[in-house]
Amino acid sequence: MYSEVISRGSMRISIATSIRTFCVIIIVLFIWTSSLLADELYVPDQYSTIQEAIDDSVHGDIVCLSDGIYLGEGNKNLYTQGKAITIKSTSDNSSTCIIDCEYSGRGFNFVCEEGYGTVLRSITIQHANTSEFLQDGAILCDGGSPIIEQCRIVSNLATEGAAGIACYNSRAIIRD
Repeated sequence: MYSEVISRGSMRISIATSIRTFCVIIIVLFIWTSSLLADELYVPDQYSTIQEAIDDSVHGDIVCLSDGIYLGEGNKNLYTQGKAITIKSTSDNSSTCIIDCEYSGRGFNFVCEEGYGTVLRSITIQHANTSEFLQDGAILCDGGSPIIEQCRIVSNLATEGAAGIACYNSRAIIRD
């Protein structure tokens, strides 16, 4: 009887360990396949504006900007809406992929609790003018904490605050 209790106890431990291992494998497979299923959304080839591509994106997607100068509505005052997406230049050359705010508004607003899954890479933002807003900056991180890397922020205006990147309630990572 004593050996029977021990074997049943071992069986319970073995089953619990198997279930945990199975769950870990399922989670790893889910993460791996979701990264394989990430879509690349191309501007201007598939979408006429950056905001249209952002609006159509889901977590994990990559919004790819072809080299050129992006002007006008839908290409400034951009909101990522809390999505964990990457917005990047297809050439990875910030000097050839430019968002020109035409001295009216800012480039990006990270204000929906974006985390480190939201990445802005290899883009120039120029000619932002946010003097009509309370918080200035070509990029505003207010409650959002994106990763901003290899970006150029040039020739922007502000009457108060930061003309480049303004961060409030943010742990944004900014790196070259």
